[in-house]
Order: sequence, then C-alpha cells, then structure tokens
Amino acid sequence: MCLVGVCALAACAVSEAEPPEEQAADAAPDQVWQSFPGTNGRIAFAVLKDGGLPVVHTVNPDGTGRLPFPNPSNVAQAEPSWSPDGKKLAFASSPDTAYWEIHTAYANGSCDTQLTHNPTPGDQGGSGRNPDWSPDGAKIAFVRQCDVFTRNAKPGGAERDLTKPAGCFEFELQDFCPAWSPDGTHIAFLSARSGNWDIFIMDEDGANKVNLTNSSAYEGCPEWSPDGTRLVFNSDRDGPNLNYYVMDVSTGVVSRLTNFGASAGYLSDPAWSPNGTRIAFVSEFQNPGANQFVLYTMRASDGGGIKPVARDAWPGDLDWGPRFDGEAVTWISAIRVAVTCNTLMKGLSAPTGWNAGAASVQALAGDGWVEFTTRENTTNKIAGLSNGDTDDGYTDIDFGIDLRDDGAVLISDGSAFHKLVGSYVAGDVFRVRVKAGVVTYWQNGVKLYRSLATPVFPLLVDTSLWTPGATISDVVLDAN
Repeated sequence: MCLVGVCALAACAVSEAEPPEEQAADAAPDQVWQSFPGTNGRIAFAVLKDGGLPVVHTVNPDGTGRLPFPNPSNVAQAEPSWSPDGKKLAFASSPDTAYWEIHTAYANGSCDTQLTHNPTPGDQGGSGRNPDWSPDGAKIAFVRQCDVFTRNAKPGGAERDLTKPAGCFEFELQDFCPAWSPDGTHIAFLSARSGNWDIFIMDEDGANKVNLTNSSAYEGCPEWSPDGTRLVFNSDRDGPNLNYYVMDVSTGVVSRLTNFGASAGYLSDPAWSPNGTRIAFVSEFQNPGANQFVLYTMRASDGGGIKPVARDAWPGDLDWGPRFDGEAVTWISAIRVAVTCNTLMKGLSAPTGWNAGAASVQALAGDGWVEFTTRENTTNKIAGLSNGDTDDGYTDIDFGIDLRDDGAVLISDGSAFHKLVGSYVAGDVFRVRVKAGVVTYWQNGVKLYRSLATPVFPLLVDTSLWTPGATISDVVLDAN
C-alpha cells in the first residue's frame, strides 16, 4: 500500500485481478456519452418578454417542465444551440438587440461565458449570431459580418473566417445559419452568393463550397438529420407559401414534408429531435396573420402528427437537445485552489503536496455520477466521490480517479492506489458512477474498473491536487 504523495507507479499499482464483469446493461458506454443520435431531451426556443426583448426558455417535448433560461443581467437572448452532450447552450446575447455576442452556459444558466467580442463595438455588422456546435463539442460555428466563422467553444484562440469576403450590405455576399454535420466533416449554410437564397455545403475548414439547392425559390436555414444523411429546411419552391422539405444529401433529391397551403404563415428554421423521429418548428399556420407563434413538433417521416408544445414562442431559431439531467457543481471548502465556476486550479505558489482541493455542495443520495476533465496531463490530481470531506488529502476520497504527471491513470479507493488502468491526455472525460450500489470508473465512455467497495451515501464530489497549477475542470454531477 502506498500512503505517501507521488510515488513510483510500480509501488502504487496493486496487482489484483479484475473484478467480475457487470451485467450486459452496464458493459457498454452510457447513452449520455453519445452525441447524435441520442435520447430526446429539452427544446430550447425564444419568447418575447415584457418590453419586447427575446429571451430563451426550455421545455420538454410534451410541453411540460417549461423553464426560463436564467438571465440575471436582463439582456436579450436568442438563437439557442445545445451542445452535443446536452450539458450547455450556446446563444446570442445582447444588451439592446443592436449588436450581439455569442455566449455559452450550462443548462441551469451557470458558468455564463462570453466567447466573441465584436472588433467594432456598436457595429451591428460585427455581431456574433447563429451559433452551432461541432459534434465533438470543441468548436462553435457562428456568423459575423454575414460570414461563417468557427472558433473554440471555450475562451481563447483565433476565429477563422470560412466564407469571406465579408459583405453584410451586399446581398450576394451574405452567408448565414451554419449547421455542422453529425460526423464533423461538413458545414451546411444558407447563402445568397448565387443571387438567391440557396443552401450550400462546405468542408469544415471552408473548402469545396457546393450549392445544394441551386433553385430560383427561397430556401431557409438547413438542419441536419441525426444520422447525417438529410437536411430539412423551409422553402416556397412549390408556390407562394412556405413548407418544409427534406433533401437527401447524397443524391440531392428533395421531398416535400408538409402541405400547409395558405395557412402556413411564418415558418421558423426547423430542429430535428436527437432520436430522429420528430422535427420541432415555430409557426402561425393555424392562425396566419394573427402574430400568434406556436412551437410545434411533427413526425419527421411525413410531417404529420403535429402537436403544440408552447403557444407563446418567438419567431426565431430553436434547437432540440439530447437528454442531460446533471448540473455544474458548486464548490465549498476550497483550499489553495482558484475556483472558476465548476473548475479548480491549484495555486501556482501553493506548496507541492496533497494539500489543496474542494468539495461540492451537491451530493448523491443514490444512483448517479460525477464527470470531469483536466487541461493538462503533466500534473498530479485526484477527483471522485466521497462520503464527507474531512480534509484536503486524497485519502479522504472514497472512490477516486488518480491522474498522474506522467500521463498515467490509476484507480484510488480510499487510502490505497488499487490499480493502474491506462493513460490519458488533456481533455479526456472521466466519470465515477454509482448504479445499484456498485461503483464503476469510466474514461471517454469506456469502463476502466469496477470497485469492490460498497458506497455509503450521501456521496459528494471530492478532490485533491498535488501539483501547483493542476486543474480539475468542467465538473458536473447527475443524480439519475
């Protein structure tokens, strides 16, 4: 047993047999680790509040559980886009709707972070609009000065213009509504560069732009199907009224999905459900001209089965996210660490040793999991679940994942380092999960180990950091 701080891997790793495998239901990665397709979660959409500012709400697909997205600064919010794992929203935010910037935040509104900064404040053309996540969650595509850009989904890094030259005031140079393909290789977008509003597709780096629709009709913003084979959009290609259409991307064949006729009125850009069976949209088709916009869902197969979800929607972008029930942790008992939302970093001037960390306010009373990542693989730190937090050392952590400064991953059950299980790089996602009284350890959706110890509830998130500058980042807890 190794009870000192950082020691040789050979001394710390106990050579014990792998515990018996769990049942088949527990032998595969969790559904929540998947991007699209996935389990249907909440729909994010905009409504107009008193005073005329749009703000974001989220709702279950059946219309229950509606919640306003937190807005402590009382600013305009629009064009929400769910991250592929359903944890966060990207959205456009503005104090006065004159110019906009891209923000991200967790679904409960915590950790609101501004990503874009208008190079010419007050210039509406320099605004950030139409955010859309890459399928790995690492980047966000957005529009500025009527060009499609990409940038990191976290602060820092350069922005890349994919469709330059800019031309907000020249019709044929306007590009909008980027939509990342589920495999991450392409971005679809709406453009007037052909002299008409058409749907284009390009490589994710901006190369090889192709006009997919190439018609004289108006086409609206595109949305990918979860399997990446089709695009849905609205168009007036069959007459003066808007309807929804689906294009097979490989063949270019377009099929009409709805037949609203003159009752259509306004139709929003659509949002496909994560499981691929339904499409959400905003319309006044049941009462055209009355300025009463309703959020609906319909079958993706034939446009039928239309069901109202919310009757006071704003005619703007919306998005349907995968299910995620967790939340960013809130820290207490922070010692020798800098706290930035749900991320910890040990102070650079703090002494080396297991003498820094924090614990979560939230705790598990039964089944659930904690998930976290790290920004580097050159420091020593441990994070996991614990029944209580008596000190800032690692021996207080009942079920921990020990990440080493040489890139090794070990499992730590209490005071003993039990098992060397692999290696890691910065950005890998780790999880400690409790299910039916059994604790398991995961890395990037792959199970590493099953603990032989029995958990004692409640279990809170507990951490300990050895190396100055070590980080434990983006920590979330899910009690389901």
